Amino acid sequence: MYFSIKNKARSIYILFIFLFLGALSVGAQNVTMLTNPLDPNGTGTLSDLLSKIISYLTMISIPIITIMALYGGFQMLVAQDNATKFENGVKTLKHAALGAAVVIVADGVLYVVQSILSLT
Repeated sequence: MYFSIKNKARSIYILFIFLFLGALSVGAQNVTMLTNPLDPNGTGTLSDLLSKIISYLTMISIPIITIMALYGGFQMLVAQDNATKFENGVKTLKHAALGAAVVIVADGVLYVVQSILSLT
């Protein structure tokens, strides 16, 4: 009996679907509660999780933005008479400012989405 690669792939795909559905039916019998790993009490909501993620990203991004701004200023400083190097420094500073704006706006966007969905 000759099977093409396409037929083998299709049969493997169907087998995985049936295995997945079987695992769902077995898993439905024994319900286990999963706790939020970022919340030690295990009672966190989606809004709590998103605010913690944004605060961690903010803590990481602020030093990166500072380093980018210093690097852009350094590029402008050592450019001397080279206009392209100076423009690269200006672009780096613009990207740092854009990153800072995104970080500042991220918490506000979370607050707006929470108030619209009334998750607070």
